[in-house]
Amino acid sequence: MPSLLMILTILFVLLILGALVIYLSLKKHHHKNSLSKDIHQVTDEADIERLDELIVVTDLNFRILSVNDAVERTLQKSRSELIDQFLFDMVLLKNAQGELVKDTYLFPKGVEHEPEETNESFTLINAPGTAKTVTIQITSAKNQEANIHQLSFILSFAQISSSQKNNLRITIERARAKYEAMTVFLKNNLSPNTISQSHMQLLWLEKLENDIYNTTLLPDTNEKINATRFDVAKLCKQLVELEKPFADIYNIPITFSLGNFGEKDIKPLTVKNYPVNPEQLTGPFFTVPSDVKRTEFVIKKLLDLAIYLASTISDPWVNVEASLKNKTEIEITVSACTPKLDEKEISDLFIPAYGTLATKTNLLVGSGLEGFLAKTIGEYLGSPISTAYSQTPQPHITFSFTLKKSQEAL
Repeated sequence: MPSLLMILTILFVLLILGALVIYLSLKKHHHKNSLSKDIHQVTDEADIERLDELIVVTDLNFRILSVNDAVERTLQKSRSELIDQFLFDMVLLKNAQGELVKDTYLFPKGVEHEPEETNESFTLINAPGTAKTVTIQITSAKNQEANIHQLSFILSFAQISSSQKNNLRITIERARAKYEAMTVFLKNNLSPNTISQSHMQLLWLEKLENDIYNTTLLPDTNEKINATRFDVAKLCKQLVELEKPFADIYNIPITFSLGNFGEKDIKPLTVKNYPVNPEQLTGPFFTVPSDVKRTEFVIKKLLDLAIYLASTISDPWVNVEASLKNKTEIEITVSACTPKLDEKEISDLFIPAYGTLATKTNLLVGSGLEGFLAKTIGEYLGSPISTAYSQTPQPHITFSFTLKKSQEAL
């Protein structure tokens, strides 16, 4: 009987091949610009009505395993802030009686039973602007013993037409949400104390799928940025924690630090004799208006690059720093030790497949798209990636990009 990992791999390949065929077909018939505009340009309250359906997959404890892009845009939270959180703490729904909806309301007979169908409308109260009316479709996934082990919640805005609800893009998003939920489920069920070969392959598989998927959805240069205000220092810290299992494969310590920021900065906001760590109070200082999903993705890809480069070095290290560059800008840097690199090899870090550099490092293990994606999306955000390389005290590289504190540049 094929293993669960083998089945997951087959599903992944089919999903990606299908997505690529669809993407190329759309591009061939010149629909990419209009499709991209429909999917991504959600810039103000009036655009909420044009959002795709919100798709959330949870386990039986209602811990979030997967979300689609529309959830990030609507709730204005990054994927890393949503995964493993309690669904009803993240998605705030109010019923017709004005009560907050909890699991017992939707599952009066218990979560182990099939969810009941309902045509009831709810109010999503933590969407931007005024609250929005949604309907909920709940489906369950069963294991080999016919027991429910996952739940899918599909929230549809009342204003979305039937043609929008049935478009191909939403079908792809549903399939991808299922795939992501399966990978999270498998990772959660692997031993957290040991890194097995299956665990390593699952982490690589997840990264490969993510890179391929995001390559098919690269934004157009004239596409307007979906600006959301978020704490980029908090985001960096979360991403460092999420990346640690991958860094552990290569025994690489990965750390987070704050630059040009400390107790003197938060002193006016704290109470005397009540100690507060500066990392606990970054919000007033490190909040920026940008596309949170794509900013998160750029940092992830720079972290992947840094880990692949550092993995060939004895005593490797990787560090992420969020720094107050000045009163109007925040700088994000990702640094790592590397083998000796020449100028040509450094430029090759941002082209697909990395040229000859791939055979010199563990970059060959990845998708070959990490640097290209970071560069392309960074430029779209108006935050191009800069690179500094030094051989003292040991060869190391620093990737950096700057985010504005105001929306003037967006």
